[in-house]
Amino acid sequence: MPFAADVEVWRGQYHFALMFLILFFFLTYTAYAMFGQDFDEFATLEDAMLAQVAVRQCCASPSGPSCSTCMFAFIFATVSFLS
Repeated sequence: MPFAADVEVWRGQYHFALMFLILFFFLTYTAYAMFGQDFDEFATLEDAMLAQVAVRQCCASPSGPSCSTCMFAFIFATVSFLS
């Protein structure tokens, strides 16, 4: 039988994952709806999901752009989605 603390930890991780996926799919669909006709990266929902993952993981790639470039792109995309 699991301890109460273990249940609380799993509940917290479950809620985090659920909210992350909701926000991820919302931002993906928003990028697809706003930029799908203009940019090939967002032409389909699958391409928009791959672009979202690439923006969030480019700092971890040694051959990718610098971290400051990634942060600028992420902040620009977030601000443009909110306006």
